[in-house]
Amino acid sequence: MFERKNNLAATFFAFAEREPHRPAYAQAVHTRDVAEARMWRSVTYQECAQRVRRLAVYLDELGFRRGDRAAIIASARPEWIEADLAVLALGGIVVSVYQTLPVQEMGYIMYDA
Repeated sequence: MFERKNNLAATFFAFAEREPHRPAYAQAVHTRDVAEARMWRSVTYQECAQRVRRLAVYLDELGFRRGDRAAIIASARPEWIEADLAVLALGGIVVSVYQTLPVQEMGYIMYDA
């Protein structure tokens, strides 16, 4: 199911295998207590790779195939990277759409893709 070629997703998975416990990114942990300082949780490459694989399997089960396009509408956050990698792992094409764009521009980008 996953692409085994020399591409960004394959490079990511290879690095995650070599350095599974290395931090990939830090994510804010939100609490109900507003007065509490924001805490950060480190996410390892192993955890990130597992999330990417789960999403890729889900997309595959939905019928997503090599060459299909996936529009990702999101703010800059780790989930965007994970979705991007999952699509690339399946040989798909990512169409990034910023959530701040006017609706007409979003529609044009998705139609044109």
